Amino acid sequence: MNPTRFVFKANRDYLHSTTVFDYIRGEVGGTPTRIDFKFNRRTDHVCRLTEQKPPEHQPPVAIYTDSQHTLYMVETPALITERVPYDEDGLAVNFHMEGKSIRVPSGIWAHSFIECAVAAYKRLLIQLYGKHRYAFVRLSLDHIPNGAFEVEFARQLSADFYQGVVKDEGKAIGRIFFGRWQ
Repeated sequence: MNPTRFVFKANRDYLHSTTVFDYIRGEVGGTPTRIDFKFNRRTDHVCRLTEQKPPEHQPPVAIYTDSQHTLYMVETPALITERVPYDEDGLAVNFHMEGKSIRVPSGIWAHSFIECAVAAYKRLLIQLYGKHRYAFVRLSLDHIPNGAFEVEFARQLSADFYQGVVKDEGKAIGRIFFGRWQ
């Protein structure tokens, strides 16, 4: 059984992208390759996973693909009612920032890979561009690192859109994208 529950993290009033990714990973299992995860929109609803592409008038909350799957996360009528503690700032104190790169050490077992990657890139963007509300948009990976990894700022694609590079043992294995809320 998948242990990930649809809950609000800390004071957020929406389903966090990391919860969606972790739920999908719990369902897919194994060691996926060529991962592409797009978080399309916020929701306060419990979601379900399907292989069927939803109709255009009901866009998915997220789309996940890997070398073997294409899956869609879609809303159900049920609202999320549970909240759990989540200290993203507390998580980020474990990271080491140097210039335009941030290193996530191995051994942060209380948090998932995606929680660490999102917190790291957000922390890096705050350091480079100041305190704003940044939102995860997309993650593309060759594979999920088994230990320590780095997230490096790559470029600003527009006034409110940023691209980073995820590295495993110094080698680029993927990209992460964030937007800035106005």
